[in-house]
Amino acid sequence: MIREPEFKKRDTAREPVRILLLEDNPDFAELLRTRLRAMRSVSSHLEVVDRLSQALVKLASDNFGLIIADLNVVDSSGVETVRALAPSASQPIMVLTADQDPALREACLEAGAYDFLTKDQVSAAALERLVRLATIQSDIQRALRESEARIARLLDLSSEWYWEQDAQFRLTYMSSIRKTGLDMSPYLGRRRWDQPALNLSAADWARHRAQLERHEPFRDFELERPSPEGSVWVSLSGDPVFDANGAFTGYRGIGRDITARKRNEQRVAQLGRMYAALGAANEAVLRARSADEAFSQWFAPGSRWIEVAPAGAAASIAYSASDSGATASR
Repeated sequence: MIREPEFKKRDTAREPVRILLLEDNPDFAELLRTRLRAMRSVSSHLEVVDRLSQALVKLASDNFGLIIADLNVVDSSGVETVRALAPSASQPIMVLTADQDPALREACLEAGAYDFLTKDQVSAAALERLVRLATIQSDIQRALRESEARIARLLDLSSEWYWEQDAQFRLTYMSSIRKTGLDMSPYLGRRRWDQPALNLSAADWARHRAQLERHEPFRDFELERPSPEGSVWVSLSGDPVFDANGAFTGYRGIGRDITARKRNEQRVAQLGRMYAALGAANEAVLRARSADEAFSQWFAPGSRWIEVAPAGAAASIAYSASDSGATASR
């Protein structure tokens, strides 16, 4: 059965763009509401507050596509209104005022306003252009949030995570690593070498730091991090990031939990050493003049076999040596 692709099932209808109006003149607020309702090409929802403090509370708790702000309200005046709004707003800020001073316009744009209009310039066409802009931006932001959520779900299903570093190589972001058993908090805000790695020497760290200083990509950098359950092995790969002017801004990349692989490698290596020692021990048994001689060379505490053999194996081999007739002098 062929299923319809998910992207064809999505509802392409746009949601009404939410507009926050900071205005202490109820008559002007009602005028804007009427003009917004009259628009046929875009749909909007207007919320009105008459104080800057109320606007900041709204921005902290709700999502808006556009902010329209009168500069002079009960608890704020002039460009300070824009300066207070801008840090809390990712959406365009349109300034409305009765003051036509060109210097004020420049100051507002410098402070973070998208546009500056005097109240007598707010025509239906100008307002519709801004609402259209807000609608497009709202669509982009919603698509971005959905994309980030999808990536987060995919990473959560895998053993990988995403990370970012700043220009000083401090970790600024890391998606969840809870599956590894490591706590994220000791790593955020710190450089990679600020936390211990059980497998790396000072020379290893120096080579890695030099590679980062040269702003080179790196692949499969393995670290053994201590954890409450023993240790966790991780593998990191990253690429340098540069801004539009070519300035280095940090690194971003992917981390993987490779603990299971490393433990398997350690077990294979241990088995290899054990079988090599076992072969040598069997050879020694055959060549020994007595069981006591074989035991003292291979099975006494601190011997080569004891270092690699599992519990009980040495006693078993020693018994075999005794049983093989090696007690007789040759």
